Amino acid sequence: MTKYCPACGEEVVDHARFCKNCGAGLEEGAVGRKPQMPEVKKSYTLHIIAGYILALLFALLGLIMGIYLLTRRDSKKANRHGLYIVIIALIMMLWSFARFIF
Repeated sequence: MTKYCPACGEEVVDHARFCKNCGAGLEEGAVGRKPQMPEVKKSYTLHIIAGYILALLFALLGLIMGIYLLTRRDSKKANRHGLYIVIIALIMMLWSFARFIF
């Protein structure tokens, strides 16, 4: 069974008497628990804004940013805006090619 320091949560070897991280004494038979890190939700707001700007000004870079946002599994908002950015970038690409040809 893995042991953790009750003071700092550092993993310690089974026969240790003191924590190698904080120096706290480890009682015989005391098993701490690993501290849980709070889950940090990543915000993609800057990526979304940059994606819209890139899709309008530089369609290929906007397409890349849109695909990046589409592949984010931790944010439905990023997925939704990624799809919109890809559509805008493709429309801008078609428009620029049509302008070039005609």
